[in-house]
Amino acid sequence: MSYAMVCLVSEERMQNIIPVFQRGLDISEVYLICSRDAEQENSPLRRALHDLQATLESEASVKVKVWDQFVDAYDPESARRVVYEAIKDARKRTSAQVLVNFTGGTKCMSVGAFLAAQDVGVPCLYVDTANLRLIRYDPGALSLESLPFDLAGRLTVPIYLRSYGKLVHLQPRQLLPAAFDFARDLYTLWPQRFSVIVSSLEKFARAISTKQTMVEAEGLNEQLVSLLLKYGAIKQSGNYWEVVPDWKPVLGGGKWLEAMVFLLLKESGHFDDIATGICVAGLENELDVVMVRHGQLAVIECKIGSLKGALPKVRAVATALGRFARSFIVTSQLSEKIPPVYKARAIHYGVRDIVTAEDLPRVAEKVIAGMRGGR
Repeated sequence: MSYAMVCLVSEERMQNIIPVFQRGLDISEVYLICSRDAEQENSPLRRALHDLQATLESEASVKVKVWDQFVDAYDPESARRVVYEAIKDARKRTSAQVLVNFTGGTKCMSVGAFLAAQDVGVPCLYVDTANLRLIRYDPGALSLESLPFDLAGRLTVPIYLRSYGKLVHLQPRQLLPAAFDFARDLYTLWPQRFSVIVSSLEKFARAISTKQTMVEAEGLNEQLVSLLLKYGAIKQSGNYWEVVPDWKPVLGGGKWLEAMVFLLLKESGHFDDIATGICVAGLENELDVVMVRHGQLAVIECKIGSLKGALPKVRAVATALGRFARSFIVTSQLSEKIPPVYKARAIHYGVRDIVTAEDLPRVAEKVIAGMRGGR
């Protein structure tokens, strides 16, 4: 059975996006109902309406009808009348079952939408983002139906970004393909040897940052050197190792950490979609690792060495991508080396967790835990 869904629009988009991408819930048409704030050009609600319409039409291939009657946001009866008219129109125009999603809008609008559905005898839907489920209210039913979110492979990172008006304006920067294989092999050494490996990697990074071409061989971890030789990342010059140009971003810019985090999260199987190194219109810096899970977005900033500059970046991301976005920092540093005052500032900036070198094997677990709850 297909559905025509009548929705209340608010500045947050996911309440109306998630049901459309829910596996097994065939929504073919969407009615979008707004409060009067949407009449104002460039208002946040007007932008949300535009983003929703564009995303649903282009990414979900559903018909979208923006309802031409506005609602008084604080008058339940106003919402009741408008939603009632939209339900009647949907019944005339389509053979699909009408479904009212009363999650968005103000609380007064939600009350009115729920009452309109009860008046007409059509089912209602509430998107329970806290418990990752859709709750269906059927008229006359003795119990509620709860459907766990099932969005895997459908609600992707680009779709989430587009729903907030953020388009990938450049092709994703592709890491050197061998960097992922290197990161996977490097991780096999990580649990027992991460401290000495990080120390050696930092020597390469410091040399590259100061435009030096050589790193003294003495003191470098032999297992790491063997691994770098395996991938052709370095070549010997007397008692020194020289980094091959293609590998400078990997070793100097810390892309080895980005690749390792990407692999650990992707291979955990806990995320609906994951991407790395993408550039987004409206955000100054590229996003290192981005993933979606159950309609929530997580953005990870990967840092080797100093954490300088990480907090303003993650704050900008959180501000631009709505209250369902979560920010994290992954660092090659040990927890004991991060000052308590920095950890406190990170919380103030909205960072859900700082994953340090010793906790890297549990990065998927820590991200999942940090994505729970409201902002």
